[in-house]
Amino acid sequence: MFRIFVTITCAVLWEASSSQAVTPTVQVAKQWKLLSYDFQPEAPIRDPNFFNPQNVLITGLAVTEDRIFVATPKLFSGVPSTVTWVSKAQFGDSPVLQAYPDWSFSNTARTDFNCSDLILTSVYRLRIDSCNRLWLLDAGISRSLEDYERTCAPKILVVDLNTDRVVRRVDFPAEVLRGESLFTNMVIDETSAKHCDDVFVYISDTVEPGIVVYDSGKDVTWRVSHPAMYPDPDFAQSEILNDRFVLMDGVVGLAFDERNGIVYFQPLATDRIFSVHKNVLRAGPLPSGQMLDIKLVGKKSSQGIGLAVGPFDNSLIFSPLSETAIASWNPATNQQSVLAYDRDRLQFIADMTTTRAEPGVIYAISSKFHRFFLKNLNSNELNNRILRLELPHSSNSLQAHPLPVPAHNSLHAYGITGLYSTQSAAHALQSYFTSPALQAGTTQPPYKYDHSGILNYSLRNPFTALNQGEAFPPSKATRDNYQRSYLDTLVGGSVPAPQPIAYTPQQRHSGYYYQRGAGANFHPQYKELINIYEWRNLEFAFPNERERTQALNSGRYNPDSPIPIDIDVYYPPKSTEPRLFITIPRFGQGVPYSLAQLTRVKRPNGTELQPFPSYDWHSSHGTNCDGLTSVYRVHIDPCGQMWILDSGEIEFEQHCAPQIVVLDLATNQLIHRYRLPSDDYKPKISRFVTPLVDITDPPPQGSCKEAIVYMSDPTGMGIVVYDVLAGKSWRIENKFTYPNPTFGTHTIAGESFELLDGTLGLAVTPQGIGLRRLLYFHSLSNELEVAIPLDVINNATNWGYGISSSLDEFIPLGRRNVQCAASAISKAGFWFCGFLEPIGIFGWNIRTPYTMDNVQLLAFNPETLQFVSGMKIIRRPGDMLEELWVLSNRLQKAFSGALNYKEINYRVQRCSVDDMLLGRGCRV
Repeated sequence: MFRIFVTITCAVLWEASSSQAVTPTVQVAKQWKLLSYDFQPEAPIRDPNFFNPQNVLITGLAVTEDRIFVATPKLFSGVPSTVTWVSKAQFGDSPVLQAYPDWSFSNTARTDFNCSDLILTSVYRLRIDSCNRLWLLDAGISRSLEDYERTCAPKILVVDLNTDRVVRRVDFPAEVLRGESLFTNMVIDETSAKHCDDVFVYISDTVEPGIVVYDSGKDVTWRVSHPAMYPDPDFAQSEILNDRFVLMDGVVGLAFDERNGIVYFQPLATDRIFSVHKNVLRAGPLPSGQMLDIKLVGKKSSQGIGLAVGPFDNSLIFSPLSETAIASWNPATNQQSVLAYDRDRLQFIADMTTTRAEPGVIYAISSKFHRFFLKNLNSNELNNRILRLELPHSSNSLQAHPLPVPAHNSLHAYGITGLYSTQSAAHALQSYFTSPALQAGTTQPPYKYDHSGILNYSLRNPFTALNQGEAFPPSKATRDNYQRSYLDTLVGGSVPAPQPIAYTPQQRHSGYYYQRGAGANFHPQYKELINIYEWRNLEFAFPNERERTQALNSGRYNPDSPIPIDIDVYYPPKSTEPRLFITIPRFGQGVPYSLAQLTRVKRPNGTELQPFPSYDWHSSHGTNCDGLTSVYRVHIDPCGQMWILDSGEIEFEQHCAPQIVVLDLATNQLIHRYRLPSDDYKPKISRFVTPLVDITDPPPQGSCKEAIVYMSDPTGMGIVVYDVLAGKSWRIENKFTYPNPTFGTHTIAGESFELLDGTLGLAVTPQGIGLRRLLYFHSLSNELEVAIPLDVINNATNWGYGISSSLDEFIPLGRRNVQCAASAISKAGFWFCGFLEPIGIFGWNIRTPYTMDNVQLLAFNPETLQFVSGMKIIRRPGDMLEELWVLSNRLQKAFSGALNYKEINYRVQRCSVDDMLLGRGCRV
C-alpha cells in the first residue's frame, strides 16, 4: 500500500501577515454567528421549543443560479424550519433564512399536522437534479441528539424550482427501515435516465448503517449493508483544534462519480473512504450468502463527512476534520492536492456540492458543529459559513499544491519524519490520504473486498448473544504501522500483513493457528473437556401430546428453529448431583419455551428438556408479560437464586419490557422481578443477552440481598446496571460497547458469517484477592478486552452524559487479533474465554498484562468447541472445587441453515478449573 503525502509548508498555507489566512480561491459566500429567520408575525419566537438559535446549524446545501438552499436538521429542539433559502446575489453577508417551500411545511412546536401532509420534520441534505428540481430528504426524526423522537416516517419531497411546488413524494416502506434509522444524505444517479423521474437515489442510513437504493422509474426501494458502513470505535472521538467530541456515526458522507459510475462513501467514525459501483447498488437486494462488492479507496489523516467529485478530472474531494482543510485525490494519476486550509473557516465541513450554474466551483458548508454538540458555542463568533471554492482546471494549476508520490512501498505511520528534511519543522509534513495504488503514477482501481461467507442483509442478524473481547486501541500511528484491519485485509492484493510486535510467532497445529507464549501459572499442554450432554437436535417435552400437536400446527414449535445458547448449573446443598439449565432464546418463531432444565430421559436426538419453571411461564409467547418471553442467559448466585434476563422481544418486536426475574431454586418460586424503565432500552433495537450478578453479601455470613446486576445489550450497544437494594438502574454507552467493523466477519471451522454485535461478555474481579474490583467486558465483533472499576460503574451519577460519560475510567487491557465468545473468571482470578480461531478455550491470569504471552490455549478441539456461547464457573458445595462448564452450538452452521441433524450439533462439557490450569487432564 502506497502512502500519498501532503506537503504543507508555511509558504503554501499562510500569508506572511496572518496564520489564519485562507487560500485565495476560497470565498465566504454567507456567514452567521447565529442563524435567524424571516418569521411570520404570529410566530412564537420566544418559545425555545420553537426557536433556539443556539441549536440551529447548517448541515447541507444546494445552489442554483440565484438561490442557495440550506438544510438545518432538528438535532436539538428549537429549529423552526428545516429547509430554507437565501439569495445568492451578495457575498459575505448574513441574511435571514426564508422558510422553504413556505412556513406551512414546518411542523416545529405543532400538533395540528398529520404525517401524510406535505410537511418536513428534519432534513439533513438536499440535492438538485438536471430537471431543476430540489430533492428534500426528510429523516422524520426530531431532536436526534436529544431524545430521538420519530415524529414521522422518512420520506423524500421533490420540489419544482420553477414553481416552488411539490411534484413528487416518496414514502419509504417499512422493510428498508431499522429500529433507529436516520437518513442523512443522498446522491442522485441520472446516468441512465430517459426522463426526469427515471433516476436512482442512493441514501445513507447513519445510525442503522446501510445504503438505501430508490429506483424512481419503477418506484421501488431496497437496502444493502456492509461492515465498511459501520462506525469504527477506534475513531469514535474526533478532534478539531482544542475540542474533542465522541460520536459513533456510521455511513454519512456520499459522493457520485457520474463518468465512472462510482459511489464514494464514508462513516464519520473512520479514517477510511470506500466505494461501490452503481451497478452493484442497482442490482437489487443481496441474495442470501452474497457479500456486497465494496472497494477500499484509501485512508485519510482524520475523520470527515463532506465528499464531492471534481467536475474536470473526477478527483475525490474530501475534508479531514482535524486538519481543517479541503484536499483532493485523483484516482487516475494518484495525485493529491491541498485545495484550501484555514483553522477557523474550515472547521467541520458537513457538505460539499457542485453546481451546474458554475462549472468548476465547489460550495461547502462549514460549521462549528463540535461546539454545538458540546454546548460550548460562542455566539459572538461566526459559527456557520457557506464557502465558495474554485477548483483547478488541471493538475498543473498553480491554485493547488500537488504532492510527490513516493516511489517505494511505504507502510510508515502518518506524520513520519525524515522523508523531506529540507522542509520547515512546523507543519513540514501532513499525511492526508493513503491510496492502495500498486505503482506510483499509474491508474489502479481500488482493491475489491473478498466474499466473507454466509450472510443475509435482508434481515437483521438474529444471533446476538455471545461473549467476546475488546481493548483500548493503540495510537493511530501504532495502528497504522502494525495492525491491518479487516477493512484492509479483505481487499485482494499482495500487500503484506504485518503482525503486532507484542505477539509471539504463530505455530501450526492440526490445520489451525494458535499462539503460545511463556505464560504465567499455566501448564503448556492443552486438554480436552469431558462431554456431559450432546444433541443432534433439541428434544422438547410438553405437558401432554395435545400441547405438542397444537404447538406444531400453530408454528410455535418448529424443530429446526431452536438453538441453545447458555448453560448454568446448580448443586443443591449437600448434593453431588447438579441440576442443569439451558436457554433457548426466541430469535424467531418456533421455540416452545426459552428456559429448560435437563432431564435423565434419553430421546433419539439427545437428552429431553423440560420447561422451567413450568410450561405456563412460556406458553404465551410474549402476550403475558408476567411470564418469560425470550431468555438468552441466566446467572445462578451462591444462594441458589436464578437471575433470568428476559429480553422481552421476539425477532426485535418488543412484546414486553426487558426484565430481571429471580427464582428460588429450592422452591422454583418467584422472589423478585424488575422491569427495565423505558430510558434503559431501545425498543425494536435492544436485545439483552448476558446478565452478570455481583453479590457483595455472599453466604455464609450474607444472604445475597446486596446485588448489582450488569446486563449487556449488544444490539443497542450498551450495558445496563441494576442496583437491587436501591431499586434503580442506569444505562452506559461508550465506544468500547460498540462493535468494530474490522471484526464483523466471524470464521469457525472454515465457515464464515457476518455479525456486528456490541457488548456481550461480562465478568468481574473476584472478591478477596487483593485487587481493585473491575468489570471486564468485550463485544462479540471486536478483538479488545476492556475493564472499568466497579466503584465507577456502580455510581449512577457518573453516567449522565451518554457516550461521553466517564471516558477516562475505561481501562485498556489488550488485543487478541480474533474474536472470543463466552467468558468467566475463577475465584483465584483466572479469566477463561472461548476463541473462534483456533477453536479452543483460552485462559489468562488477571494479575498479568493482557498479551498473547499470557493468554494461553488450555483446551483445543476443532469439532466439539465450535462456538462456545455459554460458559460458567461453578463451585461444588461438598469439596468447594471449581468446575468450568461450557455449551457449544456450531453457530456458523445454524446461522447459514446448514445444520446436519445426523451429526452432533450441541454439546455441554465440563472440566475442573484446577485440572485445566495444571495441565493434568480433565478428570471425571
